[in-house]
Amino acid sequence: MQERHFRLGLIGHPVEHSISPVIHGTALGELGLSGTYAALDVHPGNLRAWIGAMSRAGYRGVNVTLPHKQAVLPLMDSLSPGARAIGAVNTITVQGEGLHGDNTDHVGFLNPLLAALPSEIRSAAPHTEIRSAALLGAGGSARSVVFALKQLPALKSLRIFARSPERAQAAIDTLLDGSLDVSFEAWDRRLEVVQETDLIVNSTPIGMWPNTSLSPLSGGSFRPGQMVYDLIYNPRPTRLLQEAAAAGAVCVDGLPMLVGQAAAAFEIWTGAAMPLEAVTRAAERALSL
Repeated sequence: MQERHFRLGLIGHPVEHSISPVIHGTALGELGLSGTYAALDVHPGNLRAWIGAMSRAGYRGVNVTLPHKQAVLPLMDSLSPGARAIGAVNTITVQGEGLHGDNTDHVGFLNPLLAALPSEIRSAAPHTEIRSAALLGAGGSARSVVFALKQLPALKSLRIFARSPERAQAAIDTLLDGSLDVSFEAWDRRLEVVQETDLIVNSTPIGMWPNTSLSPLSGGSFRPGQMVYDLIYNPRPTRLLQEAAAAGAVCVDGLPMLVGQAAAAFEIWTGAAMPLEAVTRAAERALSL
């Protein structure tokens, strides 16, 4: 019986900065699976033609990054509930004659958060749960974060801080079902939430390389047992997480999310669990180069 070959990739524009080929290539190698994963620069003007040809080209699946996550939605034959609700696709799988769109970003975000809760937050502050959260920014990843946060059973309130609260509300409102008390607030009010909020999530690029001296909460006063989650994975840690950790907060950076969303896509395509330890080490090496 001929061994199955997995032809995989990432489509976006640009993509040369991506470490996804390292992540998936390491996973394929560690598991002894035959396959390739390539970063493919697909211009927006060529997107429809590329998607239409991917099955014939032998692809099992591809990840999707900026600026294509919303643009591929109408090109899918079917969508997962998560992709439909979030309004973005980051994983495409060839299924028979059709293409299935999924979104694994919310899984990648939520799993590291849940992993940190019992071992760190509850040991530092017994019986504490995440009841309040603040989200900094309302850009491309914000909808996935909100979709994930809605799955936290104890969460009661969410404050979203953005340069334009009106645009943020228009972008996120369709995800809201009344289960959370959600407010959309001006960006210059964000320092008000630092001490009083159980979870702070930064979804902005503030502090990303090369602007590593910046923080979206510069001058904020963090507290022990609080959780601060920065979706940035370069540098590690960001200035935001350095300051939060110094105050005793529990910190999570963006690399576990990056690996987590990749692991969910990898399992969809191959049916195999990604070897997370080996992949994380490879990703760390790639980021240090």
